[in-house]
Amino acid sequence: MWNNIKMASNCERVWKTAMFAITWIVWIGRNKVVFHNKVWDKEVIWELIKLREKPSADAVKFNVDGAANGSPSEAGIGSLLRNEKGEVLIKFSKAIGRGDSNLAKYLGIREAFILFSNSIWAHNHSLAIESDSRNAIRWINDPSKTPWRLRKWMLHIEVLKKKVTDWKIRHTLREGNREANLLAKEGVGREVDLIEFHNPM
Repeated sequence: MWNNIKMASNCERVWKTAMFAITWIVWIGRNKVVFHNKVWDKEVIWELIKLREKPSADAVKFNVDGAANGSPSEAGIGSLLRNEKGEVLIKFSKAIGRGDSNLAKYLGIREAFILFSNSIWAHNHSLAIESDSRNAIRWINDPSKTPWRLRKWMLHIEVLKKKVTDWKIRHTLREGNREANLLAKEGVGREVDLIEFHNPM
C-alpha cells in the first residue's frame, strides 16, 4: 500500500525508503523502553522521524557540542561543518581545560563562530548552527540572559556575530548530534587540537 501511493518521480526513492526509516526509529524507541527502562516520549520519536533540514546551496551548517567529565572537570569541544550535500568542510576536537557541560557547549558555539568567520565560506554563505543545549542557544539568542561567569565569552561571541552577515542557531536532539558529541568527548584531555579543513565545493 505504501509503495502504491503516486509520488513525483524525484521523490519516489525517498518515499519508498521512508517507511523503513520510520519503522526503524520506532523499533529502536520501543527497545529502549523495554530493555533500558526509558520513558516513551512521542515528541522525541517525532523529532527523530522528521527529515532533517539540510542547508541551502548558499549556506553551511555547524553541528557543535561540548562535554565535561564532571562539574567542573576536564572538558572538550567538537564540531563538524557541512555543506548542503553533507560533505564535511571543517572538523575540530579540542580541550578547553576545566569547566562544566554548559561552559563546554557554549564555547563549542563560540569556536564555530571563530572558524566560520575566518573561513572562505564566510563571504558568500550563511551559517546555521545546531546544538543540543537549549541553555546555550538561549544565551546566544539573548545575551542578557547569559550567566555572569560566562560574560567574557559572551562579549567575544557578540563581536564574532557581527562578522557573520547571516546566521541562525537552532536546537537538535542529542541523537541528531552524535558525531559532534563524539568529537567533544575525544577533546576532553586532548593534548594536541584536532582541526581538519576540507574543500569539496
